[in-house]
Parts: sequence; structure tokens; C-alpha cells
Amino acid sequence: EFKGIYEIIRASLILKERGKKFHIYFCGDGNGMKDLEKLIKKYGMDKFATLLGWIDGRDKINILKNADIFILPSWNEGLPNSMIEAMSSGLACIVSDVGAIPSFIKHEENGLLIKPKSPDELASSIMKLIDDKILLKKISRNSFDFAMKNFTIKKAEEIFEREIESLS
Repeated sequence: EFKGIYEIIRASLILKERGKKFHIYFCGDGNGMKDLEKLIKKYGMDKFATLLGWIDGRDKINILKNADIFILPSWNEGLPNSMIEAMSSGLACIVSDVGAIPSFIKHEENGLLIKPKSPDELASSIMKLIDDKILLKKISRNSFDFAMKNFTIKKAEEIFEREIESLS
């Protein structure tokens, strides 16, 4: 629930109502997945949503490679690994303005920031990227560039070396 899955469902219903073409893949596992499956059936969202459960390895790479947008409307976070993986895959990210996320995501530059627990704002952000392909490409490119500058092993080594030197 705190990852925002119910907000995604509500936003999806808005998208469906407005005639938008989309498909959402829910990846991960947790207590809410059974409830989520029931909601998808209840609202006739079978054509718009797929539950994949926990994915890793090659499956994760394929999902990220074939997606356009990454959505994580969490109520609270630190710095989510899934967001870093999505940015490294060149996805436009729609994420909540919580935790460390705003230190890394600049709104409409390398992602879109939304308030937590705001399905209307989430739906508007998704529609913005669906309708504005230029913005989608800009954010995707900037997301990838940011990840390559900040989330590589080389960057981690540089930071680690600086920290060790500062202790000397």
C-alpha cells in the first residue's frame, strides 16, 4: 500500500476513462498484491494491467528495456534502487516528492515529481508524458545521462576514494 499501488489503480481508471492507451506492469511482491489482483478484475483493468510479481535478472532488464515510464508513487522512501535502475535504463520517472528523491530528480528535467497519495496528479503526469513525446524523450535522455554521471561503479569508487583520503 505505501508504495502507492492503489494510487496507480485510481490513476489508471482516470486514464482508461479518458481513452488513453497504456499498459502498466506491477513488479514486486507484498501483502497488497492479492488485493491488487482483485481490484484489477473488479474494475475491468485486465487489458491495462499485468501483475508480474518479483522479477530480477534478465526479466528485469527486459521489462525496463521495453517500458517508457517508471512509476513509483510511494508515501515514503529513502533513495529507491528501482528508481536508479529505471533511470539507468533511460526511463522517464514519475516519483513521489519524498525522502532523498527530490535531491536527484529535478521536475520536468530528469523526471516528474508528484505529491504522495495523489492519484489525480499521478494521472495528469502520466497523461503529460503520453501526450508530449518531446518531453518524454527529453526526460528519458536526461534521466539516463544523470544516472551515468551519478550512479555508476566508477562514481562510487571516486566518492569512496575521496572519503578515505579525507580520513588520512
